[in-house]
Amino acid sequence: MEGSNMRICSTVFLGFLTFSICAQTIEGRIIDGTDNTPLTGANVVEKGSNSYAISDAGGFFRIEDLAPGRSQLEVSFVGYKTAVISNIWVKTGKTVNLTIPLELDPYQLGEVIIKSTNPVVGPGRRTIDEEQINRFAATYYDPARLMTTSPDVAVINDQNNQVSVRGISPNYNLWRLEGAEIVNPNHLSNAGTITDQPAGSSGGVNILSAQVLGVSSFHYGAFDNTLGNSVGGIFDMYLKEGISSDYQFTTQASLIGFDLSADGPIVADGKASFITNYRYSFTGLLTNFGIDFGGESIGFQDLSVIVSIPFKDNGRIKIFGSGGLNFNDFEHKEFSKSEKEKDRNDIYYDGKMGLVGTRLDYGRFGATIIGSGFKNKRVQSSYNDLDLVVSNVAAKRNESLLSTNFSYTIPLLFGTYDIGVVNNYYTYGSVREGLSRLYLNSLLDFRRVTISMGFSISTNDTDDPVFDPRIMVEYQVSNPVMFYVGMGRYSQLLKPSNHYYLSIPDEEPYTVLDNYGFIRSDRFTGGIVFNTDIFSLQTELFYYHFPKVNTIVSLADTVNEDPDAASVGISLTANKDFSNLWYVLAGVNLFNSQYGGSGNNTYNTKHNFNFSIGKEFKREKNESLRTLSFNMKTLWQGGIYYFDIPALDAVPFPEPSDLASLGEFESRLGSYFRVDFRLQRTKSHPGFTSIIALDIQNIFNRENEGYVYYDNFLNEKQTSLQLGLIPILTYRLEF
Repeated sequence: MEGSNMRICSTVFLGFLTFSICAQTIEGRIIDGTDNTPLTGANVVEKGSNSYAISDAGGFFRIEDLAPGRSQLEVSFVGYKTAVISNIWVKTGKTVNLTIPLELDPYQLGEVIIKSTNPVVGPGRRTIDEEQINRFAATYYDPARLMTTSPDVAVINDQNNQVSVRGISPNYNLWRLEGAEIVNPNHLSNAGTITDQPAGSSGGVNILSAQVLGVSSFHYGAFDNTLGNSVGGIFDMYLKEGISSDYQFTTQASLIGFDLSADGPIVADGKASFITNYRYSFTGLLTNFGIDFGGESIGFQDLSVIVSIPFKDNGRIKIFGSGGLNFNDFEHKEFSKSEKEKDRNDIYYDGKMGLVGTRLDYGRFGATIIGSGFKNKRVQSSYNDLDLVVSNVAAKRNESLLSTNFSYTIPLLFGTYDIGVVNNYYTYGSVREGLSRLYLNSLLDFRRVTISMGFSISTNDTDDPVFDPRIMVEYQVSNPVMFYVGMGRYSQLLKPSNHYYLSIPDEEPYTVLDNYGFIRSDRFTGGIVFNTDIFSLQTELFYYHFPKVNTIVSLADTVNEDPDAASVGISLTANKDFSNLWYVLAGVNLFNSQYGGSGNNTYNTKHNFNFSIGKEFKREKNESLRTLSFNMKTLWQGGIYYFDIPALDAVPFPEPSDLASLGEFESRLGSYFRVDFRLQRTKSHPGFTSIIALDIQNIFNRENEGYVYYDNFLNEKQTSLQLGLIPILTYRLEF
């Protein structure tokens, strides 16, 4: 039945090909960045050509008959700072949709102030967009894996998309969508973890395909008070809007999965649009044909739908939903064929995740309401030497979240003020908890000096309010050179998934957990940025201090005293933009992350080095554009620390996920080194574009260590290895 449905969908999609032939187009809307008012008469020019447009009464513009390839737009309007948008990927027969907010120029100097709206790196953040996800090597088309190109994050286990920010636990990372917090949005959250237990903020692959993601960001430094409830990093995701002028389709097949995507106007000649994407995993398809992977079957599928309706004056409403299913089943082996403890167990993992929400932007008012949740169930049956079942353990992890974010922007002399209210209602099994956060943030522009400062007040159901003041000052020394310094308090309401805990048979483990309250940290950052149109160099000193780190369960089943923790270091990043058909992104981070003044944090890798480089060659033949690109990525980081203990009877080997817990971490895994390679050929045909790419992760097949555990079958410690060489062939068709 599933195979029949897939054939029908493919036939329908390919049937549209005949009707989708159109010229290459960039369309979109120019708006005031403060109140979303459409800007009439804004000049939109494609740099390097004579193509241009002037926005109409609704702020809409359209530039047609563009040459396929990479394009750059310059947008200007009297009284506003000029914006330059680079690396717009224009494909044959496709329309690119952009919403471009312009910032007021309070001094109206009459000169062009160039501000790129999509820089790859900035102070304490990294931009994520579909073009980069499809360009960099071994991203698995996942926004979180793209972050491995930054030296400020470390790979914890490459079987999942879990990353550590500057030595801080990955479980303190937060996911947001359209401005509101959501639960862990990943398939197979048990991937790559010890004993296949679900992780709190990661998984095998994001439920939101790159096909539906707009320009997003990952924040890891001194972010302002509009972002909160995280002492780690924040994945701040936004969804794409569909094309309102014509219908477009994308099909993609790879080792990751099969994607079918469509977008276009809801009604002819209207501005409302939709975009939808369905994905079915390749491994799941093989499972349906009876093929497994060493006794293990893995699969997932998801569907996302986004509807965007702009208002005539100065607003837009976006309605969206996404849902996914995933499974990971392992069947035990006979005693004579067993090689490790896992072989003596049946392990059945089943996961479901979904979200539905809406985002309203109307003038200076913005509102996001999202309901999200997941249900994970893990059933394990253990066998004795006679291959008879001796125990059954079932554990559930159910979590839901209703999140709202209401904000209002007030323009005043020299800047703007954002005031907002966030309310989150968490449910963990039968336990419920609420979080309310009021924030105020101002952005002041004094020509060479820009000041972002504000505060937030957070409260939950039981603890005293938490006050988080923050400030960042940027000083533009000259056109390319800028100094900045930032400091502030960051707080996060802890929940069960922030910590590792032992599952309880046939019960929801949340019922035995107490309220954790808030964890707090103080951040101090300062740096220098050298930025030109195509090249940037950034160095940052950072100090993250945690006055009190919660510890949960020790081996003696007692609560340890709460020590402090800190991470201090220096980060250096160099980026050559993708201009002249080549790019470089390189960085190094040297840091020390400890607790109690001398103990090593689990994720104290001490050094992270990242280097990515790519070159694109293009050739025009018979009015057809062909490009060939080579992309390489290198990762090198120190090993993580772990707690070295003897055998534990019937207890999983500890997987400390807090900054400090379970004792001294002095045993260390070997350093992590990996080289990835991507070869891609793009060809423009009349009315459509075809792309074929070969991704090779870990091209030298390096045996990187993942974690250490005690194997009760072998009665000795074992080291689990991470992924070896993995080739991923992808074919993509856009029309």
